[in-house]
Amino acid sequence: PAGLAGRRGGGGSGAFADGIWAPPGNYKVVLTVNGQKFTQPLTVVPDPRVNLPASAYAEQFAFAREVEQTRATLAAALAEAGALVRRKDVPDALRKKAAEVSGVIEGDDFTAPPPAESSLRFLNQQLAKLAGAVDSADAAPTADARASWAKLKPLADAALTAWAGVKGEAPPAVPK
Repeated sequence: PAGLAGRRGGGGSGAFADGIWAPPGNYKVVLTVNGQKFTQPLTVVPDPRVNLPASAYAEQFAFAREVEQTRATLAAALAEAGALVRRKDVPDALRKKAAEVSGVIEGDDFTAPPPAESSLRFLNQQLAKLAGAVDSADAAPTADARASWAKLKPLADAALTAWAGVKGEAPPAVPK
């Protein structure tokens, strides 16, 4: 989805940048060039070394999509927060509040201290790890993965609610 910088939460290019893996099945690829559509069938086959029922692939895909949708929402909020924190026309108290809720800092994220566990940034990182574990497993989602989701989803929802409150206080962006 737009806004996600790679499946695993890091930089985004290559085989791991385009979202969750499609389950085995028959698909149709459509390429449109200058209004003309070219269609080609595509079959995704399971890894022959792994013996999983179709239901396990379906569970894995559905669960990974659910995690990915929440990550996309968090990513959008993080982008908004980053823009707000960098704005110089916003009062310092509001910029500070935005930074606290989001975990976004001015400067280099690499040298930043770890974000608070309730921040958008922390939760996005944790969900990226969960997404990677779910999508790359050779099994249906595990009880541990589901327990992690049960813990992280309400925290992500609370962080997004907190961010909506901060956004409600922010002045509109000045057009350039």
